[in-house]
Amino acid sequence: MSTVLIGLSFTEFQKNNFNGNWNVVDSYNIEQINLKNLALHEMVKKKIVEQKSQIIFSDQDIMIKQNDVVTDKSTVKDLKKITNDSIVFKFDNHVASFKLKSEKSGIITVDKTAVFVVEK
Repeated sequence: MSTVLIGLSFTEFQKNNFNGNWNVVDSYNIEQINLKNLALHEMVKKKIVEQKSQIIFSDQDIMIKQNDVVTDKSTVKDLKKITNDSIVFKFDNHVASFKLKSEKSGIITVDKTAVFVVEK
């Protein structure tokens, strides 16, 4: 019985905090952040904002939406709660983590290299 309650409370937690449309406000590769690439980073950030890039997350799917069109959709697998504000999951051949900074902002890291700063 407690397993069912834990499962239900985790599902409710996910829906309230992680699920939804997240606007991408910044993106970078961890290895490439240095002063030399600052101009390139600013160009990428500007393009992300101009294209109205979003990540749409649910406990079943993760989608990328640009200019109001879904450009990529994958099935979420092996979703695990790490802490109250952090989950880890798999999609395609990738491992991702989603860490909330608040109810309306967070960071999605894919394969420990690509970082997406998101806001609701």
